[in-house]
Amino acid sequence: MDIWKILTLRCAESTEIASRELDEPLERTSRIALAVHLFLCRHCRRFRRQLAIIRRIMHRIREQSSVASAPRQQLSDATRNRISLAMAQMLRNQPPRRFGP
Repeated sequence: MDIWKILTLRCAESTEIASRELDEPLERTSRIALAVHLFLCRHCRRFRRQLAIIRRIMHRIREQSSVASAPRQQLSDATRNRISLAMAQMLRNQPPRRFGP
């Protein structure tokens, strides 16, 4: 990302970078571009704050959830095969077949 790209970052690109920032470390140029854009754009600053709030709430829900602390059940081979078949058919743009009666 060159200096012109850093200075002309659009809101759509900024929100994509802010979202990506939650999942992985950013390159130095992306961090700088985001910082410059956030300095200039109050809407994107608000979006980034909202992302942080959502992330904190989701962490709290996960920590408090009884589902998170319950042991995970494994899918049966038959269920795994039905899911794989349905996904393959979706990729081929075919309607999934009905299983069972």
